[in-house]
Amino acid sequence: MSNGQQQQAQRASSSTSNGGAHQVSRASSSSSKVPSSTPISDSMLRRMAGQSVNKAGLNIDQSEINKIIAEASKGSKFYENERVKDELLGRKIQATLQKRDFLLLTADIPRLEAECDKIIDFLESTRDLSRTIVHVDLDAFFASVEELADPSLKGIAFGVGGGVLTTASYEARKFGVRSGMAGFVARKLCPHIKLVKPNFTEYNKWSHKVFSVARRYDPNLAKAGCDEGYLDITEYMDEHERSAEDVVQHFRAACVKETGLTVSAGIAPNKMLAKICSDINKPNGQFSLDFNADAVKEFTRTLKIRKVPGIGKVSERILESLGIITCGDIFTHRGVLHLLDYGVTDLLRSALGCCSNNVEPGKRSDRKSVGVESTFRDMTKREDLVKKLEEIADELTEHLTSLRFVGRTLQFKYKTHEYKPFTRNKTISGEFRGKEEILRVGLALLEKELPLRIRLMGLRVMNLRDLDLEKKGGLDGFVTRSPPKKPKATNTKPRATSEEGSDSQNAIALSDDEGGDSDEDGMKKFGDEALLADELEVNEDGFRLETPDIAEEGGEQVEPQTCPVCSHIFKPTSSNEEVNSHVDFCLSRDTISSLASSSSNNNNSKPSSMAGKKRSSKDSEIIVVDDDVEEDPGPSTKKPKKAEKKVVEPLNAFEKMMNAQKSRS
Repeated sequence: MSNGQQQQAQRASSSTSNGGAHQVSRASSSSSKVPSSTPISDSMLRRMAGQSVNKAGLNIDQSEINKIIAEASKGSKFYENERVKDELLGRKIQATLQKRDFLLLTADIPRLEAECDKIIDFLESTRDLSRTIVHVDLDAFFASVEELADPSLKGIAFGVGGGVLTTASYEARKFGVRSGMAGFVARKLCPHIKLVKPNFTEYNKWSHKVFSVARRYDPNLAKAGCDEGYLDITEYMDEHERSAEDVVQHFRAACVKETGLTVSAGIAPNKMLAKICSDINKPNGQFSLDFNADAVKEFTRTLKIRKVPGIGKVSERILESLGIITCGDIFTHRGVLHLLDYGVTDLLRSALGCCSNNVEPGKRSDRKSVGVESTFRDMTKREDLVKKLEEIADELTEHLTSLRFVGRTLQFKYKTHEYKPFTRNKTISGEFRGKEEILRVGLALLEKELPLRIRLMGLRVMNLRDLDLEKKGGLDGFVTRSPPKKPKATNTKPRATSEEGSDSQNAIALSDDEGGDSDEDGMKKFGDEALLADELEVNEDGFRLETPDIAEEGGEQVEPQTCPVCSHIFKPTSSNEEVNSHVDFCLSRDTISSLASSSSNNNNSKPSSMAGKKRSSKDSEIIVVDDDVEEDPGPSTKKPKKAEKKVVEPLNAFEKMMNAQKSRS
């Protein structure tokens, strides 16, 4: 080991106390019930500040505000839960630093940095400056809509919400009030604040109006919520021979004229940079980044890592303990990040500003679940819990009906009065279509958990099938029915909305994060109790999925899925890749020959043309899959191919091979 490496290891070891060990010892010495006289650690102050510390309009110095928030929350169940999390995070930071120090004793940092440089060269080769991407963000959207309904709110400090604020006016933000904050904490910071009950019907209406204006500039815009989205205005600029700044200014003026709502915007070569830029001149402003690589890298060099979409409070703490405060520090410490295998490629991509510039609307196939949840005062009585469950089942049924989805798995979620979340899944042989079936299974799952004292309850239907695909026929609907994979606990938005899909290509994902910045969109029906920002720390569909998507032990038997060609029975947990690979095999040359022969005896019609017709035969079986009827050619004599990892389109493959077989014959 060289002297330089020994000195680097010693410096790293000496920085451990600055990176979290001191905070850990202070957190560890705390008792289970923190007395009011116990000093609050700096790490706990930052944790209690919540997710929205980077919201526009907040004072730059948040230290005093953070102290008020922490003191107001002290002694509550939420505070105790957060204190435990903070202590665990401190230990994780300490373990990370100890691991780094140990590895540095024998690490070849120059070699690791050289490997990172190859990654950088590759990322640079993917840089695309040819598209003009705009991120548009409505200013304090909910509050602005409330001002349209009640002009007397203009110029005063007010928040939207009761228990948890969904947003705050810019006048209230001057006092430190922000979205995701408990109502009683908001009153501590701003005693004269006025709280307004949210009206989500109005918010949806005004959101549609704004995006109707936006679609004039990009019909294929990608909504990232009810108050923000991405536009690719490259074609519009070419057609109208106008600059990006002029186009965006024209759009923002049109929004004010037609809706009375102001919009802030960021103009950049890709979505990540555009989102960051839209926050620079908020409210009611725009910022354009120069479209050259040097300007982009200079912009990101001094950018705080927390500004990067996807980096939350946990990753921020861990990266800071490693000496990474800005994106420029990522390059400086790239060798150590590579040594620790801590998302170095994604971090370098952010540091370089080389991210996706693909803007397209969300697809229905992107949706993995539909759910509803509600937060309320602590409940213990069975009749109260059942009544709340019925309300949630009603709303969930409405969502499923309007979105035209059904599903086979129901998830029941609850959070105890100690802020501990639990989920229970049940998969049935049929499908969840109406309230009766949802409520029956939901009640059964609830009864198993009683007695309970909870403050949050939710229901979610997963393992979806798209009813709109029935109009198309074929195998499309069939192959989308296999259970979805368990997602990572990446947390962004508190409530499912009616949007199909959401944008995530502009964000990086580090598995340590407990939550991302909370957004206004999707918030709905929070209770009147003074609640804290923990309610916002859930994933994009509103739930943290913690249990596998399989039938419960002792539950109802799951009706197995079968191959529409050979009647092979798939396991309940079979993935899309396994299903598609098997169907692809069944449509191989030998099978197609059999089908082609059968088809030529029926006027050379395609098998799919038999949909909806009935046949009776002792030698062949009619299989019905999503209203398509096909003859079973019988089991194949070949052994199935090993499942490939690629996803194919069986119907298209079938048609191509069928045509090829006809040409040969």
